[in-house]
Amino acid sequence: MVKRSRVHDAISGNLYPHALDVANGKQTKKPLGTSDNIFQKLFESGQSAECVTTEDGVISALSTKFETLCGWTKSQVVGTHFSLIIAPEYREQITTLYEKHGATPMSVSKLKTVIISNCGIEKNATLSIKAIPNTTYISITSLENSDLKYKTKKKRIPENAKVNGNLDGELAELLKREVALRRQLESTLKERAEFIRIVAHELRTPLTAMLAASDILCENITSEPLKKLAKQVNKGALDLSTRINELFDLAKGEVGMLKLRCQEIYPNRILAGTLDYFSAEAVKAKIALIPDWPDDLPPAWGDHRRITEILNNLIENAIKYTGEYGQITIRARNKNDCILFQVEDTGCGIPPDKQPLLFKAHHKFNTSGGKQDGMGLGLALSKMFVELHGGIIWAESKGNGSIFSFTIPLSSQKEGQVP
Repeated sequence: MVKRSRVHDAISGNLYPHALDVANGKQTKKPLGTSDNIFQKLFESGQSAECVTTEDGVISALSTKFETLCGWTKSQVVGTHFSLIIAPEYREQITTLYEKHGATPMSVSKLKTVIISNCGIEKNATLSIKAIPNTTYISITSLENSDLKYKTKKKRIPENAKVNGNLDGELAELLKREVALRRQLESTLKERAEFIRIVAHELRTPLTAMLAASDILCENITSEPLKKLAKQVNKGALDLSTRINELFDLAKGEVGMLKLRCQEIYPNRILAGTLDYFSAEAVKAKIALIPDWPDDLPPAWGDHRRITEILNNLIENAIKYTGEYGQITIRARNKNDCILFQVEDTGCGIPPDKQPLLFKAHHKFNTSGGKQDGMGLGLALSKMFVELHGGIIWAESKGNGSIFSFTIPLSSQKEGQVP
C-alpha cells in the first residue's frame, strides 16, 4: 500500500497548481508562503506514486516513486497518453473519464485498474484522480504484485510501439480506434441481447399455455394413440422452452449480463440427481450409465442450477453420440483446490480438426452415429458457465470415445469471492 503524500492532501486548494508547475520545472509565485523547494521535495520525496497529466490525459510529470513502482521513466512516457500504460481491457475506463470530464473539475477515488510495467508485467492498482481545469493529478494509492492475490499475466508492449524511448504516437491513434470499435461492438451486442429478450418473451407467453395444456392432456388421456400424441406435444414444448432459454443465456453472457447465484453446494447431490434424470433415457438408448465418485466429496462453491446444466449438456451429448450397448461414465474427484467433473463415453469420438471448434456457439459436426438436433449452444453455454465460476473446461478424444472435463472451485477457496 502506497501512503498518501502531502501534495495529494493539498490538491483541493491553491497549492496544487503550484505543485504541478514545480513538477514540470516551472517557476511560479510562492502560494501561501511556501517555497518551490518544498513542493519539489514533496513530489520527488519517493513517498508516493504521483503522475500529472493534461486535461486530455497526456502525461506531463512523474514522481520518483511512480518510476520505481511501474518501471517507466519520464523520457519514456512523458508526452504520451496515460491510458497507454494501462492494461488494454481497462483503457476504455480511463479514456472515458477524460472524455466525460474534459476540462471540468473531477475527483475519483478507489478506481480499480491494472497498470502495465515497463517489462510487460500487469500490476493491479488502485488510483485516486483529482482534476482541475487544464490538469489532472493521479496518485497510486495501492499497488499489488499479481501473484499475491491474482494470477500473473506477462504481456510485452510490441517493439514497434517505442520510438526513441517514447511510445509511438500511432499507438495512441490505434487506441482511439480500438475504443470506438469496442463501443460499437458492445452497442451491437446489447441491441441483439435486447432483441432476443423481446423475442423470447413473445414466444414464452403462448408456450406457457401450451406446456400447461399438454401437461393436463398427458395426465387425463389414457387411450392410445392420443396419449402418445399428447406426450409428443409436451416434449416439443419443453424442448422449445429449453432452446429459448439457451439462446437468451448466450446473448446475456456475450454482454456480461449473465450472473451466477453462488452458494455452498454438494457435488454428490448434483451428480446423483443428474444420474437419476438420465437413467430412463439411457435405458431406452441401451447405454450403461456408470457412476464413479467417492462419497466424501467436499462442498464446492457455485450455482447449483448452472452446474447441473453443464452436466446435463455433457451427458446429453454423450448419449447422442454413443451407440447402442456403449457406456458413459460420470466421474468426479477432489483435485487440489477444486472439484474435477468428467463425462467419458465410448462413442464415435471427435475428429481432430473439429476439436478446436467444440465450444463455439452454433457449431455442430456430423458423425456416423450422431443425430443433428438443437442449435449447437450447449457446449458454448457450458464453457461460459464454467468460466464464470472461475474454472476451466476441455475435451479429449483420440479415436473412439471422448472425455469432457471441467473444474469448479471448492467452497473453502472461493466463498465470498464469486459474485
